[in-house]
Amino acid sequence: VLGHNRADSLKKSLETLFSLADISMFEVFLSLDSKTDEAAMLQVGQAVGTEHGVKVNSWYAEPFDPSRYPAFNKDMLKWYRDFTTGKIAHHYWVAFERIFMEKGFSFAIFTEEDLIYSPDFLALFRSTAWLLEADPSLWCVSAWNDIGFSDITSDHCRLQRTTYFPGLGFLLTRQAWLELREMWPEAPTMGWDYWMRTAFREKGKECVIPEIPRSHHFAEHGSSVNNKRQLKLFSSMAWSMLPNRCDPSRPCFQFGDVSYLLGDGYERMMVDAARSAVLTTRAGLLAAATSAIVHKGSECQEQVTHLGVFEHLDQCAAAVLAQKAACPTPLFMFSKEAGWGCRCCRDNTRGNAHELWSMYEARPVQGARAALDRHRLYAVPYLY
Repeated sequence: VLGHNRADSLKKSLETLFSLADISMFEVFLSLDSKTDEAAMLQVGQAVGTEHGVKVNSWYAEPFDPSRYPAFNKDMLKWYRDFTTGKIAHHYWVAFERIFMEKGFSFAIFTEEDLIYSPDFLALFRSTAWLLEADPSLWCVSAWNDIGFSDITSDHCRLQRTTYFPGLGFLLTRQAWLELREMWPEAPTMGWDYWMRTAFREKGKECVIPEIPRSHHFAEHGSSVNNKRQLKLFSSMAWSMLPNRCDPSRPCFQFGDVSYLLGDGYERMMVDAARSAVLTTRAGLLAAATSAIVHKGSECQEQVTHLGVFEHLDQCAAAVLAQKAACPTPLFMFSKEAGWGCRCCRDNTRGNAHELWSMYEARPVQGARAALDRHRLYAVPYLY
């Protein structure tokens, strides 16, 4: 668990992690990189560990030492010293080196102080770790899915492969790190995780991910959460609460037979699914809805989300009701003007008068459901 200076976040994170039954199967290490906050963070880690009967090992990740890199120019040194992305990249390097090179673990799960976990978070890794030994094209398993939004996910047990390194709670192998450490740039200035994505693509490697995430980013402040848009993004993500059915004393098959994720078979499965996909529209994915006018010839005072362009008013209404994470109320504004689209409103407060906009309330049609077969794959043209 990588931590910096947020003791409250660390406490919440460790409480969810240590409440998992299979935590007893793992050694836990707390990696801290702030000397100022080390004692307070370590005290939290030890207290939560004692409460749950979990031994918490720890180390201090020493800051980047410029004397070891005399060839670095002043800008590279400044990046490591003054920029958050540089400090985080160095911290991950230290954590990877400690776990794989010094302690010699073959597998390790890396998390951060601002994550909380699903009941089967550890069961995910227990069920899939063998895939990384059986298939050299797989380098990691992650609890996170970058497109695991609540309004487009449905299957708690479906796992997928991705070329896009996810982070946010992931299992990596020592074998993968042996290759990655030789590729690691002097200064991954785009961020360590972005660099990992380029490395995965360069090497032709992939990660296993769940359709519905098993980790959840809860903190409202951090290196990657510093504006309302990012908070809104994280709040729109699904988070599985599927119970863990695995016993720590027995092999884990929480996700059934996962051999379908092995290279050639997975590729064939995806190609076959794409070829048999049913072409539909965005409107075709939504349950029918109706609308009632609230303010004619007026914008809403505060727009929340632009849902895209829909041909008909009631299609817009259906989209509003389907995307509750993006639309806090059933109120929206709609225009028939080409390209202006469908937009959620914060509340029913009217804004500026406008002859081409009107405000509406979306209303569900009783008993209406999207006419989709959950066993089929649907292809939707991406039109925004």
